[in-house]
Amino acid sequence: MRTYEEAAYAAERLVNTIVRYNGKAVKIITIDMDGGVALKYLVSGRNDVCKLADLDITPVPLGYVNVGTYATYVSRSPVRRDWKQGLRTNTMRCTGDRFRPEEIPNKSLALAIENVYPSLNDAFSAIDAGVNAMAFSRDFALIGNRGIMYKGIVEVGNFLDKKDKRYHLNDNAKWLLESLEEVVNG
Repeated sequence: MRTYEEAAYAAERLVNTIVRYNGKAVKIITIDMDGGVALKYLVSGRNDVCKLADLDITPVPLGYVNVGTYATYVSRSPVRRDWKQGLRTNTMRCTGDRFRPEEIPNKSLALAIENVYPSLNDAFSAIDAGVNAMAFSRDFALIGNRGIMYKGIVEVGNFLDKKDKRYHLNDNAKWLLESLEEVVNG
């Protein structure tokens, strides 16, 4: 866990950004000169305070985010002349053209940061109920035809049987076998 020593410098870099506190995604509201931090938990919306030294300012992990009946892959995008540290909508990008970063609900983004995803069985149920796509891990999502999407870019295979969780990977995606097995059998 890295942090800043000077409160004024930290405030310039962290206010209005998303970082982690005790493993939870939070938005920094203010930082006072004594290093007191006012923050808001993104999942619950609850406000709290902590010490600057207790923040985890390492880059938050990103990946698939479930938004309504879709899943979009969120990654970082470089921004010139921007010296902020934490995540903000202008440093995010979404795959496809369905969502812009500012349209991603805080709670949905926070669940991805905290690595909270529906089980594969829940994803199958959602698809069967008409959901277009649902992520079941940071890197993999299930789409309507039981296709397997990897990092929002390409369909890499499909599930042959949802009960036994049998799947087939495309020839050009065999290198994903171990990663997918870990998620499916994990």
